[in-house]
Amino acid sequence: MMRCRGLLAAVIVLVALFANSSVATASNDEVRNVLLLYDSLAKGTTHEGSLESLERLLVAMGVHVKQQSIDSYQLGGLNEVNNLIVLRNVSEAIINETFVHDLLNYKGAYLHIGYDMPTFQMNQLQVKTAVSFAESAQISIGALRQVNLSSQAERFPIILQSSGENYGELELPSQLNDVPYSVKKGKLVFVPYFGTGIAAEIAMGYVLTDWLGVNKGGEIYLLFKEIYPFTDLKRLESVSEQLYEAGIPFLFSIRPVFENTEYPAMKRYLEVLKYVQSRNGSIIVHAPVLSPAAGIQNDLLKQKMTNFVNLLAENDIVPLGIGADSALFWRNERQFVPNGMSFFDSALLFQGKTPLHLGEVQTYRTFLSSPMSVQWNDLNSVLDRQKGDLALPVNVAVTFDFATSAEQWDKQFQELKESWILFDDFKYSPHRTYTDTNVMESKDGLLLVNNKEIILANSVSDVVTDYQYREQKKQSFNRLFAVQNKIYLIIISFSLFLFGGLFVFGYRLYKRKYLK
Repeated sequence: MMRCRGLLAAVIVLVALFANSSVATASNDEVRNVLLLYDSLAKGTTHEGSLESLERLLVAMGVHVKQQSIDSYQLGGLNEVNNLIVLRNVSEAIINETFVHDLLNYKGAYLHIGYDMPTFQMNQLQVKTAVSFAESAQISIGALRQVNLSSQAERFPIILQSSGENYGELELPSQLNDVPYSVKKGKLVFVPYFGTGIAAEIAMGYVLTDWLGVNKGGEIYLLFKEIYPFTDLKRLESVSEQLYEAGIPFLFSIRPVFENTEYPAMKRYLEVLKYVQSRNGSIIVHAPVLSPAAGIQNDLLKQKMTNFVNLLAENDIVPLGIGADSALFWRNERQFVPNGMSFFDSALLFQGKTPLHLGEVQTYRTFLSSPMSVQWNDLNSVLDRQKGDLALPVNVAVTFDFATSAEQWDKQFQELKESWILFDDFKYSPHRTYTDTNVMESKDGLLLVNNKEIILANSVSDVVTDYQYREQKKQSFNRLFAVQNKIYLIIISFSLFLFGGLFVFGYRLYKRKYLK
């Protein structure tokens, strides 16, 4: 009977894995491939970080990106390319004649961002440009309305007229009328100025989704990271309850644990995470710290991640994706993408405080879902309440570090309650995580392990604290030594009794002889 149950479980897992493979294959057929060429990383200029912003947007759209500099382009590099983006951060002539020649014969979709659009494409759009005064531009596009496109005043190219279709508007103090943010004609698109910051990224997101013909946007999630087993679990529980009562769904990005998972502290951590799921919370796994000092070697990472994901599944905790720093993903440090991210169909990449300056790189894999991580103050400052019903071009995850004090959390919670932004429930979208023994997924708000809905824990169960942290060593001759100790105790007691008797007897003789 037990053997039949084991075979049945194996069949379920294999069927789920096959289904996942089919979904992944179908999805991969729809993945767009983009060649992103750039002229400069623009270090120290107002355009610094523009390349990374494009990377973030394209990953959020599930696009496979190959990125290289124009200077390193070689003959025939456009032969197999259907979608080409050229980012021009500096107004200098391109010295790579091979690229200029191949571009004249290129027939695929073309998006030009920044300075000096090639003459051939300019003629197709019949576009006339100029350079603005040193001023700030305000953009209106989609859910953005009269939002500053850059953080400071500067001179940049603008479109005065074209035969293409305008997309978005820029308001400039020097212009009597608004000028187009971008123009398009078929699959030919021109965006003369990108800008920096969240407004620039959202604006470019609208252009990219239209150009690529993808629909990956609209939902806004709330995510808390930097959560560990030694995090204040009472606060973790309280935060979950407060968000639940306020009707705010959320995600926790939790750090994995690879050792001592049988300890009571770890079991309490798992019990709280189970409770979190019942409070409209979703769980994703945060990438571990990768270093030999942390005890994680390259050849052991995949097995350690497998064990942790299986541990969660065994405790009815369903991880719906992985969170990782952008640098870890793009640089594939210590082969993390194949060894640490291969379990997940969904991922969130967290932006660093400074641009990565990656240069020539490509995505090692794409994800069915990859919301773009943004900061609360950034997003809240650019969205127009009157256009709150308009979808963003990509899914975004408003990201907080988990509060380390009650005061910090009270401030965050007050802002979230008072905001007009409505957060979406991550588990209502399809997400899948799988190992060799378990398939975990979300479907229409339900959490499943091996195609079986889990039972949500509406309270945190107590954990037995009577745990033997060190294994008792096997002791030899215990019985012999116990008997020996008793013999010694009898001998010593008898000796003391005898010595006491002799002392009393001697004292009496002394009194009789000398104290008469």
